[in-house]
Parts: sequence; C-alpha cells; structure tokens
Amino acid sequence: MERRFDDPHALDGEEAAVPYHPEEPERPLTGAHAVVRRHEQEMMGIDGVEAIGAGADEVLLSIREESVAERVPKTLDGYPVQTKVTGKIKAQ
Repeated sequence: MERRFDDPHALDGEEAAVPYHPEEPERPLTGAHAVVRRHEQEMMGIDGVEAIGAGADEVLLSIREESVAERVPKTLDGYPVQTKVTGKIKAQ
C-alpha cells in the first residue's frame, strides 16, 4: 500500500516520524493587537516607518527619523500612536 504524506490519515501517531498534534485555532485579536493587524500594511507603506507593534493600550511605530512622526496619524481606531526613532532597521 502506498502512503501519501498529504493525507493526514495516512499514518497514525505510532508510525509518524514526527507526531502530529494540530494546534487549537487562534483566538481573535483584540485591542491594540487587532488595530495593528488592520493597519499594518497602511502604516508600513509610509516612507520611514520601520516597524509596527502593539503595546498594552497603544500602537507602537519604529521610525527612521523624527520627521516621519509628522506623517503618521496620532491615533488609529481610538488608540494612541507612539513613535520611537530607531533609525533604519536591517535584517541580519
């Protein structure tokens, strides 16, 4: 019998090389995390915005230089936007 790896029932847990334990579905994002998810592409599209994240009750933006702060909104969906000048962020 040929076994197919794209069939989740092809191997039982005893025969599988790596046990398969599907994770529970993700909980919906709430608060500032949901705001970040909704506005991530928009904010990253602003020249000079290097990163976006969520604090407890605010949206956090890493910006290349102070002048970028003038081009980003002060609030997003009622959450304050905090900026921090980090310079250009490079992947390593």
